[in-house]
Amino acid sequence: MGTEEVLEDSLALDADHEYVDSDLLRLQSSSSAQDLPLQFCFVAPATGVSVADHDLDQVDYGLADETQTEVQAIQSFEEDETIEDLPIQDSVSNALISLSGAHLGQRALIEPSPSPVNPSILPGLDAQAFELMGHYLDRTAVSMGNGSTTANPFIVQLIPLSFANPIVRELMLSQSASHRAVLDAGDQSEVIAHTYYTKSIRLFRKAVNDYLTGTESNPLWVTIGALIMCFTETAKGDTNGVIFDHIQAVGPLVTDLLTKLPHLLPDGLRAFVTEYYVYTAIISMISTDPSAGTGLLLSPDLEHKAQSLAESGYVGQLCGSWLSLLLLIPRIFDFGHRRVAASVDPPFPAADDFLNFGSLQFEITSFVPSPSASSEVTICGYIFQQAVHLYLLTALGVGDERQVTQQLGLEHTLASAFLYLEQLPASARINTSMCWALAVIGSCTRDEERRELLRQRLQTMFLTIGLGNISSTLSLLEHIWMRPQREQSPWIICQIMYEHEIWISFA
Repeated sequence: MGTEEVLEDSLALDADHEYVDSDLLRLQSSSSAQDLPLQFCFVAPATGVSVADHDLDQVDYGLADETQTEVQAIQSFEEDETIEDLPIQDSVSNALISLSGAHLGQRALIEPSPSPVNPSILPGLDAQAFELMGHYLDRTAVSMGNGSTTANPFIVQLIPLSFANPIVRELMLSQSASHRAVLDAGDQSEVIAHTYYTKSIRLFRKAVNDYLTGTESNPLWVTIGALIMCFTETAKGDTNGVIFDHIQAVGPLVTDLLTKLPHLLPDGLRAFVTEYYVYTAIISMISTDPSAGTGLLLSPDLEHKAQSLAESGYVGQLCGSWLSLLLLIPRIFDFGHRRVAASVDPPFPAADDFLNFGSLQFEITSFVPSPSASSEVTICGYIFQQAVHLYLLTALGVGDERQVTQQLGLEHTLASAFLYLEQLPASARINTSMCWALAVIGSCTRDEERRELLRQRLQTMFLTIGLGNISSTLSLLEHIWMRPQREQSPWIICQIMYEHEIWISFA
């Protein structure tokens, strides 16, 4: 496939998203009441991949053995010329939304198949696939995880799943190819990334359909697959909002998997899946319109599980030690919605609003990182604390110079944020989790000297980490900084995205 063909296909994929709205309406009619829809790596490694070098745990997932017959069936599916040539991304959105509406059902209660016995290591991979797997292990997984813990779950949790299921493996290879294309920025890398992206999406569409029809009874694959697809869009730097379709569709799946079928997951994988979805969903909430209504909600069960993780002192490769702060963001979003919504009952501000603001501010300022966290994780936690505080303070509105107390509070919090940023090298791996915080801090930054510091930090982060949404974050901030100062705040992010068609997630 030539570069021109890739560009033509990409334009076709963008056009397909015009039909997503009708899919969302189908989700509203098929889902239960609580499942609310969303509004709205440098050097190529050697081809030999040594799994042992990456400290994989010996985990028994109770998964079916992958046979060569399964691989051949997938290869046959890829080569079948009778495949319906539907718009790729639109068809996946349709399948995922149908899946989220169906939930896991009674079929999911079937016990998993016996654990594999001596499965072959990555059968059927060619040299290019081995190279991409090597890139995933050496660069992509490292860029996805922030290094807060010794073991990287993007390796120790997901690689064993890729051994057991070829669909998961293809999605991981696609993620690796997309990440490498961003780093390499060459035509050939773009062609390879597009090829793997197209292939993995078609295979995933088939996996979703197999689950819906009962051919596949294990819900783990489609749930993990949809989560991987979320971060593939992050790696690509997608600006079309594709990730929001994935987040919306996978939410009910994650909830049901964790609450109804916990026996399918070891403790480590269960915690990681919880963190993975909660982090992605909450961080993405700022991209939704607060005036339109409640944004992306967590189910009460999933929020409870995340709260339990936070109370246990959980430190993760996505949320570091600040999961408790993360869980305040939906409450702040709802508070901001009451201020800007056209009609709320009781009218804003009511007595409960003052109590809610005080409670949120107390919880934010009382945050203390886990004592077991490293110095970089601790500093990052305090940066995130200042960003969440700014998000709350600006929920009251900005630009009114008569609000002296609020202006002083904003400046004090902003100064604290930059003091902590000075202590964290821009090249540190943990910066991979900082896009949301930097977007909030940047949208409150007025003076050019501080803005330049943020530009340099984000540019260094992009060169070091190589995730596409990092450069998109800087582009978004540049647009915010061009607005009148009275409009600059985190609460304008959604409007800026709409005006400039930069629909990204900071996850």
